[in-house]
Amino acid sequence: MYKEKIEESQKEISLIENDLESKSQEYKERLQAVADAEALLEASQAALANLKDYMNRETQALAVAKQNLNHYFTKEAEAEREQAINALIAQQPTYEEELEKAISRFIEANNSGLSFERTKDASKLVKMFDAMEKGRGFSDADIAIRGARSSYKKAIREACEAHIDNKNFDKYKRIDVLNNLLREPKVAEMVL
Repeated sequence: MYKEKIEESQKEISLIENDLESKSQEYKERLQAVADAEALLEASQAALANLKDYMNRETQALAVAKQNLNHYFTKEAEAEREQAINALIAQQPTYEEELEKAISRFIEANNSGLSFERTKDASKLVKMFDAMEKGRGFSDADIAIRGARSSYKKAIREACEAHIDNKNFDKYKRIDVLNNLLREPKVAEMVL
């Protein structure tokens, strides 16, 4: 009886040991599966981090490329605008042409109408002004004449830029520059 109980107990112990061994093996397999999953998760996280890093680099490279492209188009547009302005400036009356007209108008407006009054030739006055400008003198007239040319060029450029940019502008500004020159007392003395 004891022997049977011992044998029975040994069978139960053997079954329990087999069951424990089976469960231990199952537990080891589950632990291995968890470890594999953790390793896969770490590898996935590393791959995701690498992918994010790659995407950031690509985004930055794309931003730089876009900036370069915008810069190129901006430079290209500026060059085209400058070319259009220069072409339009070339179509405008020259300083000398406008100065000659302004001198003629000034002489006519200030002529008293007396028969003995001598009028000067506007084209000769333009040549004289040109010579004075090149002579680099420091008289009030020399300085006014040099200033008038640069102011006239600036007024023409501003008018052409405004036209290209579809902005309003004072189209008589260049004429005002010439009229102001002719109103300078020392210049007026030479003209009249």
